Amino acid sequence: MIVLGIETSTGVGSVALTRDGTILGEVTLNQPRNHSAQLIPAIEALLKLLGLDLEGLDGISVGLGPGSFTGLRVGLSAAKGLALALDKPLVGVPSPDALARDFPAEGLLCILLDAKRGLLYMGLYRDGKRIGPLRAVSPSEVLEVLKGKEVTLVGDGAILYRGVFEDVPGVKIHPQPVYPSAKVVALLGEEKLKGGQRDDLSGLIPLYLRPPDAELKKKKGRD
Repeated sequence: MIVLGIETSTGVGSVALTRDGTILGEVTLNQPRNHSAQLIPAIEALLKLLGLDLEGLDGISVGLGPGSFTGLRVGLSAAKGLALALDKPLVGVPSPDALARDFPAEGLLCILLDAKRGLLYMGLYRDGKRIGPLRAVSPSEVLEVLKGKEVTLVGDGAILYRGVFEDVPGVKIHPQPVYPSAKVVALLGEEKLKGGQRDDLSGLIPLYLRPPDAELKKKKGRD
């Protein structure tokens, strides 16, 4: 099974191809405000490099966020368009789940991604499996959740708020910012597709978790 993975929830986007659990290749989209222009050319370039074509895909997997509102719309729109045009199954994967699977850690893992406006997207994981829902929370709320736990913090949010977390007993911070990747989105999507899962194109939406900035500005203007 050949699966195309698309991940555009952060400023570091990517596309990847996997075949039966093996990563064939990945291309990074390194211009955060230009994912829309880079995405399809990157997919075409990767397919050409590997000697494959769109018709040879068995399915498409897309990162659902939470993350950049514009990036998520770009990635999901492209994934839906390809799935519809090629008549291929599509599945969505929460982006922090992909990062957790990509990051080996013993014990409890806490993914923290910058949600802007003083918030963090948080997910707790053990052995690559999520414990509970993804949430948009403040750094102080993260501290409450982590109190008394041995945990490793991973993600750009952990780096951004290092000063809040670094002296907390039991807390370790991964020293480099890491982001969800298309290769793991594809691998997780492949697992879903092989299990017979597929998402409805009209019903598949991004995981926003908080209102877009534009909505917040409108609300502030009305208040």
